[in-house]
Amino acid sequence: MEWIRGIALFALAASLLLLLVPEGAGKRAAALACGAAMAVVLLSPLQGLTGESAAAWIRRYAEKGLPEGRVDAVEKEILCERVSAYIEARAAELGADLRAEAELVREGDSFRVSAVRLYGPAGVPDNFDETVRQELGVAKEAVEWVN
Repeated sequence: MEWIRGIALFALAASLLLLLVPEGAGKRAAALACGAAMAVVLLSPLQGLTGESAAAWIRRYAEKGLPEGRVDAVEKEILCERVSAYIEARAAELGADLRAEAELVREGDSFRVSAVRLYGPAGVPDNFDETVRQELGVAKEAVEWVN
């Protein structure tokens, strides 16, 4: 609210100043200065944003701007993509070319990997499904190979 009050007061002061300045180059210079100062006033709330506070601000904006539950869906989708990419990179380290799809479920304030679908020859690389189960804490029956 203080920010809006500052904008209003500055706009009033700038208007009065421009009324008092005579026409010509002086008025154009005053208008330019007032416009630049107004830009500074408008952008002043951004001056306190650090990386962490910017992330918090974006999260709050996202929560207000998206329908309820949609923030979780977006977060879940991003995490699914990251976990799948991790599994594929891990397989590549072991010399296998496969595609992975991870499914996550929310538990409290975080997500956990509930199932993994692996596309490629089953068991290649050797016991890769065991590696996935151990590293991601996935139950044996939740890892599925699809050829």
